[in-house]
Amino acid sequence: MNAEKLSVIVVTYNSENDLHKFLPSISSQTYKEFEMVVVDNNSQDRSVEIVKYYFPEAKIIRNPENLGFARAVNQGIEASSGEFILLLNPDTRLKEDFIEILVRKLEEHPEVGGVCGKLLTEDGKKIDSAGIFFSPFLRHFDRGQGEEPEKYNEEVYVFGISGAAALFRRKMLEDVRFEKEYFDSSFFAYREDADLCWRAQLLGWKFLYVPSAIGFHRRRVFPGKRKNLPAFINMHSVKNRFLMRIKNQTLFLFFTLFFPSLIRDLGIIIYILLFERSSLKAFREVFSLLPRALKWRRKIMAEKRVSSLKILPWFLWKKEERSYLKIAFMGTRGVPAAYSGFETFVEQTGKRLSKSHRVFVYNRSHYIKMKGEYLGMKLIRIPTIPLKHTDTIVHTFLSVIHGAFMGYDIVYICGVGNSILSLIPRLYGAKTVLNVDGKDWAREKWGRFAKWFLKTSEKIATIFPDVVIADSKAVEDYYMQTYRKKTVMIPYGAEIRYLPPSRCLQKFGLEPRKYILFVGRLVPENGAHIIIDAYKKIPETSFPLVVVGDAPYMEKYKAELKRKAEEVNPPKKVIFTGFLVGDDYMEISSHPYIYVLASGVGGTHPVLVEQMKAGNCVLVNSVNPANVEVVENAGIYFDGKKGSEDLKEKIEFLLQNPEIVERYRKLARERVERIYDWEKIAKRYEELFLLLKAGRKPE
Repeated sequence: MNAEKLSVIVVTYNSENDLHKFLPSISSQTYKEFEMVVVDNNSQDRSVEIVKYYFPEAKIIRNPENLGFARAVNQGIEASSGEFILLLNPDTRLKEDFIEILVRKLEEHPEVGGVCGKLLTEDGKKIDSAGIFFSPFLRHFDRGQGEEPEKYNEEVYVFGISGAAALFRRKMLEDVRFEKEYFDSSFFAYREDADLCWRAQLLGWKFLYVPSAIGFHRRRVFPGKRKNLPAFINMHSVKNRFLMRIKNQTLFLFFTLFFPSLIRDLGIIIYILLFERSSLKAFREVFSLLPRALKWRRKIMAEKRVSSLKILPWFLWKKEERSYLKIAFMGTRGVPAAYSGFETFVEQTGKRLSKSHRVFVYNRSHYIKMKGEYLGMKLIRIPTIPLKHTDTIVHTFLSVIHGAFMGYDIVYICGVGNSILSLIPRLYGAKTVLNVDGKDWAREKWGRFAKWFLKTSEKIATIFPDVVIADSKAVEDYYMQTYRKKTVMIPYGAEIRYLPPSRCLQKFGLEPRKYILFVGRLVPENGAHIIIDAYKKIPETSFPLVVVGDAPYMEKYKAELKRKAEEVNPPKKVIFTGFLVGDDYMEISSHPYIYVLASGVGGTHPVLVEQMKAGNCVLVNSVNPANVEVVENAGIYFDGKKGSEDLKEKIEFLLQNPEIVERYRKLARERVERIYDWEKIAKRYEELFLLLKAGRKPE
């Protein structure tokens, strides 16, 4: 074949460190007949000299300034002579037969305008790109990104190919060309490859993914990590998203995908206003470039050869795009958990699901400072308005808007008060699961309006989400009897390990099996005040009452608890430990004489299940059916309607009968190990999520 068959085009910009690996991988290719065209965007390092060393015969175009990737590529194509055009980023490396395989495929498929291989990450441990696909909210992704390199082994047509390593047919490039431009130079950088492929699809060209051609890519720009990127990249990303749609989106696609794209657009605007104001310039840029974009659009729409109906499937989620699920948990404070029910559930379920799927947990930034990953779950910190009545709903709203950027399969929202937001993820293509957690409106902390809102939210919960989760039979029965709504009942589990007496007990002056334990958020409905009142009435005991927990926005209530505690007569005493997590929580849960749960509302309390798993005798409020459901005959009850007087009598009875306490310790552990197992629960959730992803409803 002659030298004009293939032209390799590389754009460099201070690429010295990459070129020492990149250029040898090109010179060692089994396909030797090609011309090398390098366009340098005013590098201040030795990029040009290194190119000349490896390829003395290369055509080199030196720009006096950084003109951007798109414009530089256009210069390279214009200066080239090949029938085929191979675009390569200098941060890639190719296996020896990469070019040969792709050239052969392009020769075999005249209908194909471009081909790509399987790009792996620099270390080869994950897939970087197996082509480009679009989501219903008009965001493009790299197929297979982050998955195991053994996957995506089928040769298939794809929507488009990544400009990092893409072989194009010149005939196709000339077909999509507008005036003197192949790639739209107004894009500068980012999304220009997706834009070109969209135009080509409208003109009837196809793109082919060839997994046998292997390359490596040191990617710098990742979706979902905007805060780590330079401001100008984020600005161009926003600008180019809108320019690409103005040019290429048909009216049919606009109306068909109106709601998911609207949700994402609103999310972008809110995100920029709150967190990325440097990208506001993008909207001024779009406005100034609008006449130019419309000029492109008129040409594209006039020449398009493919109907919108045939293009539409490329913009719908496809099961084969990922072999894993992307699962988001929203509506909680986040993880690590501090024994609030929802947070404990998210931590225990999420860490197990993350072994096979990608799990994202939305944390409230003022509450949990941890960043990055935790137990395999990716943490996303979102701010809120940290007030009692706005904390949860504002955070969940911003979370579901952020989710429009992420391409989630499943959005799991905790809390019935968030039900009004559960429709939003459905609009951008995610399946929504809502955990309602019992009669939230019945909690004492809420005022009249909040109670009305939560009661109304129960009705909304029967309409908006795909699935409603009840964590107990009691909650399941309530929704069926009240709203005729069928829910999916999946209980909580327990994970706690025995720790011998050590630092934590010493810190609070405690002896094993010689203290009464309460664990929970210090809010009225959890009944810490009832326990302290009952404890005060016990004539005499040397066992202290240990109150483990805290709560935001409850200063008045916490002050009242401490006032009550000061009224306790020695040798009795009340010890407030604050939040305890990790080993401290495990240790203090391993050695109480009894554990007391006074809450009379809500669904299953994970802390109750954990205390039973720890082998503790539990004394619980019988008013809440969910408590009775968990404990059955493996614990002791007090009548919550009679309040602290009945609780006092039950505590006294247990203090006087250690043999009964010992028997209930054994019964509690046996019951939890038999029924409340996190592994089984996580498996049930995985089965539910896969069922929803497949478009089926649970029976």
